[in-house]
Amino acid sequence: MPGLPHETKESFQQTVMKTIELRPDFVRLYPTIVIEGTKLAEMYRSGRYTPLSLEDALDICAEAVSRFEEEGIPVIRIGLMSSPTLLQEGQVVAGPWHPSFGELVRARVYQNKIAQGVPDGLEGRSIHVSVNPKDLSFLLGYKNKGLRYLERITGARVASVLTDVSVEPNEIRVSLV
Repeated sequence: MPGLPHETKESFQQTVMKTIELRPDFVRLYPTIVIEGTKLAEMYRSGRYTPLSLEDALDICAEAVSRFEEEGIPVIRIGLMSSPTLLQEGQVVAGPWHPSFGELVRARVYQNKIAQGVPDGLEGRSIHVSVNPKDLSFLLGYKNKGLRYLERITGARVASVLTDVSVEPNEIRVSLV
């Protein structure tokens, strides 16, 4: 549960490593959300607690998912499940709440993986990107933020995205326009 009071990025990473040592059958990741009517809401309002931003929670959870899955530990849930009560206005007071948090984390994991395999020397160029059809939503990301991320790390403009079953999952092919 990243983002608990008094927790740091480093202490959460230690928790991940200790969890890996326990070799659980699976894990769930729930970033801390401030919900109305809780002690945490009181702490937040009094300035004694600052929740993670959405971006920080995505980064921390993406790193944790990568570590768990590299160790063969499935992550079966990421983020608090949406419910009618939770969706009522004012229920979520603060914190990295998003109804598609798990999908955002999975996209971040994918983007981090492909960033390692992107060739150098693309600055100022236009590129075509090919991905496995199963990875298309991860590449595009929520509101095309994945594409913007790829443009940011390459310095290139993505002219088109194509799906190709010959591209391995978690990989991309980049070609110049």
